[in-house]
Amino acid sequence: MKFMKNIVNKLIAFALSKSPENPKKKTDKSLVELFGIIAALSIIFLIWFNYPSFINWMDKPSYKIQIPLLPSAMVPTSLNPNDFSNIGERFGTYGDAYGSLNTLFSGFAFAILIISLFMQRQELKEQRKELAAQREEISKSNDIAEAQRKITEQQSSLINQQLLDSKVQAFYQLFFKYLEEKENKLESMSLSVQSHVVGNRIFKRFIITFEREMKSAFQTNDDLINADLTTLYNCIEQNIQLALSTINDQFNTSQYFEYICFILEFIDKHSKMGLDIADNAIKTLIAYQSIHEMYCMLLIGLEDEQLYNFIEKYSLLRKINTYNDDFLKALVFRIYTDKAYTV
Repeated sequence: MKFMKNIVNKLIAFALSKSPENPKKKTDKSLVELFGIIAALSIIFLIWFNYPSFINWMDKPSYKIQIPLLPSAMVPTSLNPNDFSNIGERFGTYGDAYGSLNTLFSGFAFAILIISLFMQRQELKEQRKELAAQREEISKSNDIAEAQRKITEQQSSLINQQLLDSKVQAFYQLFFKYLEEKENKLESMSLSVQSHVVGNRIFKRFIITFEREMKSAFQTNDDLINADLTTLYNCIEQNIQLALSTINDQFNTSQYFEYICFILEFIDKHSKMGLDIADNAIKTLIAYQSIHEMYCMLLIGLEDEQLYNFIEKYSLLRKINTYNDDFLKALVFRIYTDKAYTV
């Protein structure tokens, strides 16, 4: 009974299953199979139900015999030559008559088994198709996810680029404001209210005084190059103080070179943004400097360690290569390394 129940359940499930590819064809085929199986089972049941009646019908006498010699036998009496119901040993024969049905039922059971195997095969085939469709759908989903990931990466890259561009734009806006303030400080430097020595002339006067005193101590460039380093530094320090006195110490009053260090710190802080920001900013700063300002910066850098390090790091004396003053070049080559004036 359990086996038959499973078969019936599979038949119902198989009949109700639909294929998305061709539902009409699938439904017609399932109905034909269902009706065929029901018809086969009905035939088996009818044969089983009617077989005993058929045997009894076959066991009826084919003729009647009357015995007139006996008065009591005047009533027709049936004589069945095949009447094995009254013969004990023939009861077994009557029961064995069902043996043919056993063979029939075994055949039908085997047929049902074949049908169930076929149905299972069809079901497995459909499952394989469903799995293949699922794999294809998963593959398409993965492709969509990969495309979405690439779009997300592109959007992220675009956002990062926009952020970087905004930072670069903000950097240059501040940088040029600082350069403008630097020029204002330069123009504000003056020996006195009525003096015409203002701005870059302050640098020029400082250099003239310093160079005159240095040349009085070192007659030739060879004397400067071969001088003892301690003696050279002492002489430079004395002449710097003398030159500052001729300009009323305007460098310290205006804090001009402190502001130059501030600009260089600003550039150095944003150098990690890339895009050659530091190099472009340094080139711009150098372009805003005159040769006299650069000369003053290299001398003040000897007394300001931070400024000295920036000069070495960013080659702030690179403009010296275009200057024709051999004495100035000899001084630079003696007190600075080649990193300060070569790129």
